[in-house]
Amino acid sequence: MKKHLSAHLRLPLIFLALYVAAAALLFAFQKSFIYVPAVGAEPPSAFGMDGVMVTHLQTADGEELEVWSSAATPGRPTIAFFHGNAGNLSDRAPTLGMFKAKGYGFVAMDYRGYGNSTGTPSEQALYDDGRLVLDTIINVMQIPASSVILYGESLGTGIATTLAAELGVAGLVLQSPYTSVAEAAKRQFFWLPVDLLLTERFSNIDKIARVHEPVLILHGLEDSLFPVSMAKDIEAMATTKVSSAYFANVGHNDLSVVDIGLHLDNFVALLAHEPPIR
Repeated sequence: MKKHLSAHLRLPLIFLALYVAAAALLFAFQKSFIYVPAVGAEPPSAFGMDGVMVTHLQTADGEELEVWSSAATPGRPTIAFFHGNAGNLSDRAPTLGMFKAKGYGFVAMDYRGYGNSTGTPSEQALYDDGRLVLDTIINVMQIPASSVILYGESLGTGIATTLAAELGVAGLVLQSPYTSVAEAAKRQFFWLPVDLLLTERFSNIDKIARVHEPVLILHGLEDSLFPVSMAKDIEAMATTKVSSAYFANVGHNDLSVVDIGLHLDNFVALLAHEPPIR
């Protein structure tokens, strides 16, 4: 009888052990799933962006962040740009080059552990580093907040949205946003208790209602990483004016720089007729 009972229990116990092991792996390696840095960014000059400055910001905890920046032409805003979870600033050269060609200023940092920046990324560290970048733009570069657009790409939408909820700027651009990293993880690991396991959450859906600046959302209809329903949920939760463009036959990494530039120009023209955020 005991042998028979033991045989019946063995398979469920094996499945339970595998389930616990999978949950432990997700908890332990969640940052490896979220942050996929490429070390060693090429300089802007390697991409034909002459005149783009490379500087380094020192964080309060002793890390060094590489920052690319370019001054705006008169009357144009400056874009604080926060990139996605993979690669480094070198991979964003086409977007940053487009900003420069259109006369927009930009300040873009590589996250901790990305490109030529030191340290290890985490949600809280990225928020703090984003605040450092924004403080540098306003208080060191002497660019008023009313001339700053926060621009987040993919993972970077979490940083841009957090900053926009804290400080009034000219506008917020969200390229391929997500409701939260936890919700996105549930799509991949639907069989695990993701809410209990994730410490890196990046919840845009909980912060967008505190954003008072006009918002531009750009999202591909075929985005399989962050489905377009996430962008539409953010749009629905926003309490300010939202412009949106949803692109047919476009996946997560397939947005055209030309299309981004056209919609950015339209958004900036809209901002010119908006009262300043106070």
